[in-house]
Amino acid sequence: METGYYLFFGLVVVYILFQYYGMYQSFLFFKKSRVCDRKKQNTSVAAAKDPKIHILIPVLREQEIIIKNLDIFTNLSGNYEVTYITTEKEKHEKDLALVRLMARKKRLLATGSEGVFVELLVGFFPQNMSRVLFRNRKKEGFWSDLLLQYRQLPSTADMIDVFIKNSTKNLDFVKHVHYPKTDGLMSHQLNYACDRIAAENKSDECFVLIYNADSEVQSNILDEFRLKIEQGERVIMQSALFLSNYNSFEKGFRQSILKSVGLVQSRWTLAHEIPRVRRQYNQGFLSNFESAHVVGHGTCIRLDVLQKVGGYPTVFLNEDLPLGYFLALAGERICTLPVLENAQSPTTLSSVITQYTTWFFGVAGYYSYYKYAVGHLLLPRRKACLWAWVNTVKALVWLLTLIVWIILILAPLLLGIGHFTLIAVGLFVLFTTGSNFVVAAFVESNPKILGVRSFQVKYTLDMIYSAPVGYLMRSFGPVRGFYQICRSYITQSGIIKKKTER
Repeated sequence: METGYYLFFGLVVVYILFQYYGMYQSFLFFKKSRVCDRKKQNTSVAAAKDPKIHILIPVLREQEIIIKNLDIFTNLSGNYEVTYITTEKEKHEKDLALVRLMARKKRLLATGSEGVFVELLVGFFPQNMSRVLFRNRKKEGFWSDLLLQYRQLPSTADMIDVFIKNSTKNLDFVKHVHYPKTDGLMSHQLNYACDRIAAENKSDECFVLIYNADSEVQSNILDEFRLKIEQGERVIMQSALFLSNYNSFEKGFRQSILKSVGLVQSRWTLAHEIPRVRRQYNQGFLSNFESAHVVGHGTCIRLDVLQKVGGYPTVFLNEDLPLGYFLALAGERICTLPVLENAQSPTTLSSVITQYTTWFFGVAGYYSYYKYAVGHLLLPRRKACLWAWVNTVKALVWLLTLIVWIILILAPLLLGIGHFTLIAVGLFVLFTTGSNFVVAAFVESNPKILGVRSFQVKYTLDMIYSAPVGYLMRSFGPVRGFYQICRSYITQSGIIKKKTER
């Protein structure tokens, strides 16, 4: 039994070292890119032509950040069009949510914690508004006023229209389309906009680029995409760090955990996502076992290439991972952009778990992707099967993360080698705090990877003891996601995908 434990311990150590090696590969990639290498910064951008890029931003209940997003994406350089895609689902779900809001009255009136109050209003009000309501909760007629403000809360669509109408600059390149149905997913919104673009443009001459409402990019980011397009790339992916709101969190253990979550998510991008996409692009031996881990936001695709795989998949809960799987099976290489998007990490603990649950739905669905790839898209069966198995194993590893660490720490007490419990605890703390520190240090010393001259990532003492908690929180979402998947199979009911609310 002891020998088995030592082998198990060794496998965990190898897995940790592999993650550090992944980060090292990403660091080298950025260091050698034109963004960080001064010798390459004079490379011409879009010398022959300036292809039109259609930026698509699907939105749902984004009142908290939509104005900031509009300010960013109406001030980019170059030939582009940005389309905001709202949905009738927002109004429909607001009407239905009123009953749930009423059910929280007692808890909202009883709590004296601003954090708990804001958590209870996630999905009902923007967080800034929730904080104002908390400060006014002792006033007479508070509950009636809260309900009135909920009913009068402007929709994301209203805010977009007002911004465009009141702008002092010409915003003819800004479009607002409204998906008219009350059901559907983000992929339905995206395909709705793509159909409109295809009707007005030649599909092999235009590119669609997806961003989220919380995406932050620099004004010249399209130059980087155009350079790749000039080099013949047809699918380009800009990965993201999740640090744009890192310095906005106040002091406190809850806030430190949320900051650690941002670093954990950013570490995953550097240790796993970018190396996987790079291996797929390089078409070496390892690419035989690696389909591209494509995320939705930051992915730029020539429209006819997107149409070749049926557009954004609408039959799955998530559209990004199956899209990357289908594109790789279709022989497309996904090119990594050497500039990262800076997105937000969740701002409440409940949103963290919701986000990880949603992401787990994506990685747990490869059997369904396989059946669709070979049955509907007629893509290569053997490779589709192999990649589905490989990615399913990765999903299983994520699901079992919490159990692995519990076994690693507690098993020595049962085997009579108690000193290994201390070693395992030390390994866990060193890995979680150390990897977060490495990410923070690299980003702060290399802000050009975010397209900026400076970016501060403070790594204070409280981040050390919150790092293990922030890391373990990434296990809660998969556990809940697995439970929901099992329940859906048993009850033959659908899984409801929840939005990561802000």
